[in-house]
Amino acid sequence: MILELLTGAWLLWQNPGSIFALLLLVVLLLWGFTFFVSVPFHEKLVKNGFDRKCIQKLISTNWPRTFLWTIKAAVLFTYIALRGDL
Repeated sequence: MILELLTGAWLLWQNPGSIFALLLLVVLLLWGFTFFVSVPFHEKLVKNGFDRKCIQKLISTNWPRTFLWTIKAAVLFTYIALRGDL
């Protein structure tokens, strides 16, 4: 995730005002969702051990993250296909 953030920032720095602003926003949303929603469930599992309800909630938090990564990949692949370069 750190590499994803660094490359997103670098791409935006190289191409200000481009689609990379949207892509970096998606990365920041992913970070926020991961650290403020998913990580607390992981911490609860570490602290309390097996908890089926907590595990189900953790699994459900992966769907928005999967959606965001899918959107990010689709936008980036479309950009590459249309532009042919970075």
